[in-house]
Amino acid sequence: AAKLGGRHHDLHAPVLVERADVRNIFLSEPAVREGIHRAQSVQLAITGVGTLDDKASSFLRAGLLTLSDLAQLRRMGAVGETIGRFFDIDGNSNGIEINQRIIGIELDDLRRIPQVLAVARGIPKATSILGALHGRFLTVLATDDATARAVLAMDQRNGQR
Repeated sequence: AAKLGGRHHDLHAPVLVERADVRNIFLSEPAVREGIHRAQSVQLAITGVGTLDDKASSFLRAGLLTLSDLAQLRRMGAVGETIGRFFDIDGNSNGIEINQRIIGIELDDLRRIPQVLAVARGIPKATSILGALHGRFLTVLATDDATARAVLAMDQRNGQR
């Protein structure tokens, strides 16, 4: 943030909680509400795009989800996540229960931010990136050549269905 002339603010809350009612308790705290409001009002957001691939999931690496959780999310149609919110190949997040247990801004909030730079690379993330693009969750994508080609090829195949 400092290199871009901005400021970094931490949100002092877990990204994922066990139950939606626990999330609501956190959201009732003034410091958490203020942090989310601050995040909703930024002009530039820098985020990543995560995958549900067993070997590349950041939620799995962080110990927030299990292999079984990832499999359940895939069965619900989820292909990726950004800002901790999970979505399907079309960028829809409706019906993905885990999103009710995430503390942070909503995907609709992300869409309202003027510039959203997403950093994501690697073939395992191609489907996730495509879902994020379909959902219009980013305005700029920083990736590598091989991943970009995989996303484009996948989008062309999906366009033929």
